[in-house]
Amino acid sequence: MVAKVSRLLVLGPNRDSNEAVTTSLRKLCGNIDASAKDPDATSLSLETKYYQAHVQLHVHEVRDNAPEPALQHELDDYEAILCVVNAEKYENFLHVQSFAKQIVDILPYDVCLLVSHTSSATLESVKKMESWCQENGFELISLDATSDDRSVIDEKRGVSRVLEALQCTMWRSMKRNFPSKTERGAILCEKEESNRNNVVTKTLANTKLVDDDAFVDTLEQEMSGDGVLKGGEGDDIDLDQLSAFISEVRTVRDHGAFLSDEKRRERAAEVALKLWNVLGTDDNGGDSDD
Repeated sequence: MVAKVSRLLVLGPNRDSNEAVTTSLRKLCGNIDASAKDPDATSLSLETKYYQAHVQLHVHEVRDNAPEPALQHELDDYEAILCVVNAEKYENFLHVQSFAKQIVDILPYDVCLLVSHTSSATLESVKKMESWCQENGFELISLDATSDDRSVIDEKRGVSRVLEALQCTMWRSMKRNFPSKTERGAILCEKEESNRNNVVTKTLANTKLVDDDAFVDTLEQEMSGDGVLKGGEGDDIDLDQLSAFISEVRTVRDHGAFLSDEKRRERAAEVALKLWNVLGTDDNGGDSDD
């Protein structure tokens, strides 16, 4: 089976700026690939709590809306687009805007990012870029903002926000992370605890029945009639066993006055467990449909 390949298209008029952004991304991921043979197709290894994905970075310098070198793949072979410009020089953005628009008009990716230095840019330039992004489905990310400057709790800024957006992409190459032994152990412990809680709940419910005269009288009436008692799974109940159980219930109740509350509850719980077994109580605890 051929492994699926994920590709991120990176476009920008300045090679150094393009490299600076991709290098920062790889540093954040902790996977600088110094051995990459092709500088225009470096790699980015994304990893989250839920998945891992190996993404190729296809970096192209764009001048006058023409990529250099030319794109080596069809547009649908890429899964996201990242444009790197400098708003301090608005003509820098003009080199890329038409080409980027042509791409997303043909194939709008889930993640379309425009990153730029904006600290020294004019307000007019930034407004124009914001307007273009809104019209073409891009997110404008300032490279000058850092996570320390955030005004909203846990909001990522700068390159950290770029990485966050990329991590939210359903990459074709993604592989699911399976729980570690520790995590699997925690899940099993949680299930066992839930099962124990179910047993305790049912035992307490049946303990109340042990103290219920009407319930015991009803069982005796059913035993003396022609009807057949049914268990929780629809099986016939052993009437001899049930008769012995009822006698034990009455003994517990008759002698309960001479026991402490704690001892009486312990004896009632023991008898309740026997009731549970005799009646074949459904482990799922759900009511059957008529």
